Amino acid sequence: MSLKVLTEQISKMSNTEFNLVTNRAASAIHLSLSCYARRGIILMPSNICLSPIMAAKIANYDIQFIGTDHFQMDLSEALMKIQTDKNIKAILLPELYGYPIKNLIDFWNAIREREILVIEDLAQTLGKSRLSDFIGKPTVVTIYSFGPTKIIDTIRCGVVSTRDESFFRELASHEIQLGVNSFEIFQEASLQYSNLYGYLLNQSETERNWPSFYTSASQLSPTLFTPRYPLSDSPANFEFDEARITQTRNSRHARFVDFFSNYQEVMVPSELEIKHPVWRTTIRIAHERREEIVEELRSHDLPVSTWYKAMHRMFQGQVENHTQSLVEAVRFENEVINLFLDLPNFDDYFERVKRVIMKRLG
Repeated sequence: MSLKVLTEQISKMSNTEFNLVTNRAASAIHLSLSCYARRGIILMPSNICLSPIMAAKIANYDIQFIGTDHFQMDLSEALMKIQTDKNIKAILLPELYGYPIKNLIDFWNAIREREILVIEDLAQTLGKSRLSDFIGKPTVVTIYSFGPTKIIDTIRCGVVSTRDESFFRELASHEIQLGVNSFEIFQEASLQYSNLYGYLLNQSETERNWPSFYTSASQLSPTLFTPRYPLSDSPANFEFDEARITQTRNSRHARFVDFFSNYQEVMVPSELEIKHPVWRTTIRIAHERREEIVEELRSHDLPVSTWYKAMHRMFQGQVENHTQSLVEAVRFENEVINLFLDLPNFDDYFERVKRVIMKRLG
């Protein structure tokens, strides 16, 4: 399949005309921030993986984190920051765990005249709708990532999507200037990056030299954060059946929610507007219970994840980051359990997970 056909399919699903394929979502974020050609502060949610942080750091943005509220990102903190700090130039808005952002309308009204670059990172929500309106209609730019745990799981890549044609032309021009890396070159750079990051994590939190890590990682950025696909080919098995995925995930998600409603100590997403669950059902439970449940699930070879790490622990020494956002992020880090919806043997998986939960919680 050519990239032209691939991007045409993505355009149809995202209801967006201008789409650019990159090697990963972090590449799309890096490309967008670099093309925006501004230096200043980018606001990010408390719970975010390292890749967007690295993309922003390498593009020379300062990072400030905004808090979360249960299974949502509450923009009230972002609103206060935007109203008081003129150095804020960009903001990353994911739908945390696939659930909506709070105070979004007030937020749009606040930034309408500020020309702030707004990036929606909707990696797992393409094809999902809320109140009959498809999520994925971009702000200035929307970033998608595809892979084994995403709603499109037959290819591994990122896509930068925008409705602004002039911004898109600038993105495409900048992408061509950066050049295209082969898969082998990209894999080698990825391995070097993984080794750098692994070395960092093997040190205690007080000994980790993040500035040194950023410097070394930024030297890999021309490879890690630029496109890898040639202009001719992409994986041929790209397919997407939204109706089937939606129906399957809705019914499986509902089974988990119904089961967990019997346990007061389990926090379950309560947002009723969501019609299309993402690849997982996310619950929160006290740390001690979480650890024993996850350990037992894994002992039975049952897929489970504890997404995300509170990556901005690295900024604890900075006064402006001693905020409630870090407290909430660490709570997520210690309380979250993700259960999978897309397994081919889901019925067996669901019953075995139930048995573990009932054993541990009564």
